[in-house]
Amino acid sequence: MSKKKILLCGEATYANSGYSNYGYQLMKRLYDKGEFDLAEISCFGNINKSNLIPWQSYLVPSSNQNKFGAETFNDVLIDFKPDIVWSFRDPWIDDFIGYSPLKKHFDWLYMPTVDSIPLAAEWVYAIKKADYVATYTEWAGKYLCENYSDINFIGELPPGSGEELFPVKDKDKFKEDNGINRDCIIIGSVMRNQKRKLIPDLFDAFEQLLNECDSSLRKRLFLLLHTTYPDVGWDIPRLMSERPALSKKVLFTYKCYHCNNVIITNFCGALAKCDHCNSFSCSFPKVTDGVKKEKMFMVYNLMDLYVQYSCAEGFGMPLAEAASCGIPVCAVNYGAMADIVERLNGYPIAVQRMCYEVETQRKFAFPDNSSFVRICKEFLSLPKQVRNAKGLMTKDLCKENFDYEKTFDKLYSIFSNINPRNTWDSEKEFFNIPDFDDSLPDDLFVNQLINPVKFLDQEEMQSRMLKMLNFGFKKKIEIYKEIKKFYDNYNLYERKR
Repeated sequence: MSKKKILLCGEATYANSGYSNYGYQLMKRLYDKGEFDLAEISCFGNINKSNLIPWQSYLVPSSNQNKFGAETFNDVLIDFKPDIVWSFRDPWIDDFIGYSPLKKHFDWLYMPTVDSIPLAAEWVYAIKKADYVATYTEWAGKYLCENYSDINFIGELPPGSGEELFPVKDKDKFKEDNGINRDCIIIGSVMRNQKRKLIPDLFDAFEQLLNECDSSLRKRLFLLLHTTYPDVGWDIPRLMSERPALSKKVLFTYKCYHCNNVIITNFCGALAKCDHCNSFSCSFPKVTDGVKKEKMFMVYNLMDLYVQYSCAEGFGMPLAEAASCGIPVCAVNYGAMADIVERLNGYPIAVQRMCYEVETQRKFAFPDNSSFVRICKEFLSLPKQVRNAKGLMTKDLCKENFDYEKTFDKLYSIFSNINPRNTWDSEKEFFNIPDFDDSLPDDLFVNQLINPVKFLDQEEMQSRMLKMLNFGFKKKIEIYKEIKKFYDNYNLYERKR
């Protein structure tokens, strides 16, 4: 009997991102079971690194239009013929899976990153096209179930912490061994340099903390930021130049691209000197070539308190990773972050105000800097023994709530109980678009184009096309040509199949 085929569509599992690590942890466990035929579409992958994984990898060409795999997906389906497609990214990224002309041949398990609400209508349409829907958090699952009863929700599949992430026995000595004074107290954060990661706000809040704490604590207190520059977010050099008081108080992670050493230092521009090989080859880590997973052990263990300063998170994997290293956590009290902080008995940062994002109309939360300052002062006033005990409790709660073994057991059960459709070799079926009829009213015009075929999403397509017509964004002939592309694409891949 042939093995069930599972295709992961996401970021390359050998890359350095939250999506990559989540995919790797679960794909590796699936591979070790030996019961499935596995493959992945490796977005942001590297041909020289694809041999790091034992399952099949389809590398995505790095054009802007195809960076998430949309233009590669259908050709991979034809070649691999999966029974199950599995993904866990944003709806605006993964919507092409549900709209594939080959969708009828596979089941789609989808875990969308519901990081803020309300969801855009087109995202809801995309989620509803999945056969099985999971979520990262209880908060997201509750929102979907309360608002969209027709979604086939199957529960949470939260990330966990890797085996390489664990607390050190003597944090003071560990700091000293890594070139940092053992008396230093470090508040740390790990986050992509993206718009929703509130790096400028974090700098402002930390500066406020420095101004309010006593001179003894101020001397020992540092902020460690593990991020990327350049990236799609903030201008780090400008942020630092505008805050000269932070120049010696904010530390950054630099990676040596000659020997892979990791150093922690103040901001020193594009390049820093490696203290291991003495070459000027250290720069900010990149998503496609970042700090190796086992090296992140060092970064987290230098921290005394972890903070997630973000206006929205689908999960916020560094929260769980820091917790697994015995680091108490605090985060903005909104969405997934609120869920995680509650489960880890951490410190919720009060929301100062909500703000709508113009592109999606969803609400983002902006933290109250004074709340963060109060949390830090409260935590740092505790005796070291109490802070250490808090860290150990955080580690135990992380193991209880965010464990890859528990998540894998759920995922394995889901995959094992999905019956393959076995339709990849079924008889081919083709469709021709009705003739163009400009005389029809807008609603009848759209309906007569989309009703004949089940591969078009009736509700979503009708809503979107009527909006285009009613508001004069497009003419009927343009709508006709756009829908015709769906017909042509379907027939093309039906012939390929």
